[in-house]
Amino acid sequence: MNLSKTLISALLGGIALFLLGFVLYGALLDSFMKENFNQCANRPMEEMVWWALVISNIIWALSYSIIFSWAGISGFMNGLQKGAIIAFVIGLSYSLSFYSMTTTYNNMTAMVVDLLAGTIMGAIGAGVVAWYLGRGTQNS
Repeated sequence: MNLSKTLISALLGGIALFLLGFVLYGALLDSFMKENFNQCANRPMEEMVWWALVISNIIWALSYSIIFSWAGISGFMNGLQKGAIIAFVIGLSYSLSFYSMTTTYNNMTAMVVDLLAGTIMGAIGAGVVAWYLGRGTQNS
């Protein structure tokens, strides 16, 4: 595992995840989330702890980077496919857990939309990670 490639891919993937989260959750799904998610625990936008959100996205991308380095996964499309599977499986586990034990989701539709948005984010972020990991190799 090339440490510098792993860390740079994690940074790039984290940036992609952060921007995708802004587009998907902050813009496209904003009104849907306000209507279908329990808002009692959510911080208002002006009180968000941005540094923690940025680091969270980098750590998520670092997970992809480590897994992909170990598994020899590279190239955007390969990472996109593998990332979608990973994001969906982990997201489904968390979504069902939250649905069963919290009032985060007001209905099952909210859970499914959140799962799909998280899967799309994870897939594209993983694609960016795998793209960078594959730079300079012959089959990327």
